[in-house]
Amino acid sequence: MTKIEAKRAVSPADLLKAAVTGKSESQPVSPPKDEATAPKVALAKRLTLPPLPPLDPRRLAVPGAALAVGALLGGGVIAMTRSPGVPNDTVMALSTTLDAGRTETARLASDIAQLHAVLADLRASTDTSRKEAANRSGVLGERLAQLDKSLNAKTAALGERFEQIEREQNARIASLTAQLDRRAAAPAAAAAKAEPTQTGSIAEAPRNADAKPAEPKVTEAKLADAKPVEPKMKTAAPEKPPVIDGWALRDVYDGTAILENRRRRLVEVAPGDMLPGVGRVEGVERHGREWVVVTRQGLVTPQPW
Repeated sequence: MTKIEAKRAVSPADLLKAAVTGKSESQPVSPPKDEATAPKVALAKRLTLPPLPPLDPRRLAVPGAALAVGALLGGGVIAMTRSPGVPNDTVMALSTTLDAGRTETARLASDIAQLHAVLADLRASTDTSRKEAANRSGVLGERLAQLDKSLNAKTAALGERFEQIEREQNARIASLTAQLDRRAAAPAAAAAKAEPTQTGSIAEAPRNADAKPAEPKVTEAKLADAKPVEPKMKTAAPEKPPVIDGWALRDVYDGTAILENRRRRLVEVAPGDMLPGVGRVEGVERHGREWVVVTRQGLVTPQPW
């Protein structure tokens, strides 16, 4: 088989270069040197087209330039409309995702800042509450201590007061008991004093038995002399002072009298003291077997009530 050599097609870029440089790629074929290859060359000459006439660079410059510019513009348009499609969508999706991530990050940062602020406020409020609780507990402790001290002092004072009242009551009861004992012993002592006088007169009677006849004479003479005087003594006798009912004499000791009124109030009086509702006490005297308190308004005597 024989090989047929085909001439390479001319591209638009080559035409543009040829137009710019002014060179033509078509060259005449030189005859083969070897006679053996003559048939092949003849066949090739038959199959090949006749050579084109030489082109004028000036004529090819304008169409070539227009063709190159059109090719460039077409390639650019195709590149802009087709090939960047997927990358633009991806970039847009990525940018949208990045924007969403940035927005979420900003929101999370804001939430974290708010949480930090809330935690700071909680810590501050907790510290303040702890300080206030500590201060209040200290104040309450001081107040409780003061109340405890005051209560202890009041309790001690009340205890002392009760003891003092108890001592006073015991002293009064002992005094009243002693007074009652003295009052009970007073009639017995008076009876004991009266009995020796009677026994003395009885004992002296036998001794003076011899003088009995003379005694009637003396007594008769005395009675005769005393008869006219008796009316004068009766007229000169002072009136008995009234008895004060509002007070009663309960006891007398060392010139001091213990009086009691209707309200069961006990009062100790001595000469010169003032008795409520009665007046000045003139003295404490003994009338017969009873003691009385002499005042300007009357006498205070023992009463059964």
